[in-house]
Amino acid sequence: MDRFQAGFLKSLWLIKDYLPKVVIAGGWAPFVYYRYLVGDTSKNPIRTGDLDIAVGNRLPQAGEKLLDEILTGAGLKPVFKTRSHPPVVHYEGEIDGFDVEIEFLTDLKGSRTEEVIEVQTGLHAEALR
Repeated sequence: MDRFQAGFLKSLWLIKDYLPKVVIAGGWAPFVYYRYLVGDTSKNPIRTGDLDIAVGNRLPQAGEKLLDEILTGAGLKPVFKTRSHPPVVHYEGEIDGFDVEIEFLTDLKGSRTEEVIEVQTGLHAEALR
């Protein structure tokens, strides 16, 4: 198992209570599709070091903690990627010795113009059309 895959799987375990409410997006989506939905381990799609997670405009709490509390409690640091208000935030750090970078994305609906939407208290997602 490569370092990216180990970091990815440890990230998913960390947010396991939220997995029914989120969608794995970006470069990790083909990996999940081939490996776990199709069962084809011969395919090894190109992946990035960061994990993109798509969420709705409002993310209900799952379990005892908010997602921001889970991620920061595991030692990940929120890193501001823009100067907008609120800023685009990635969670970066190590989980059990594996580098992790997590970004949240959400849908920009209607005539809204926000670049970032607070989808849960303390959790900002980049809004994309």
